[in-house]
Amino acid sequence: MKRYCYYCDKDVEYTVKEELIHDNIEGVEYSFVAKLAYCNGCGKEIYIAELDDENIRNANAEYKKKAGLTS
Repeated sequence: MKRYCYYCDKDVEYTVKEELIHDNIEGVEYSFVAKLAYCNGCGKEIYIAELDDENIRNANAEYKKKAGLTS
């Protein structure tokens, strides 16, 4: 599958890698595994809406868990 790379200025093949992300919101530190896409041509990270949506859901869930906002 191909997606647009801003750096290459064309549709490219890409590779998805999982990375552990650490963040802090209002003093609440949390970590989650994010799926990030990288251009196979230049190696830069590219935007994939579906992956971004999944990462946001995972980040929100971990934040809520660490902040004690889930039941």
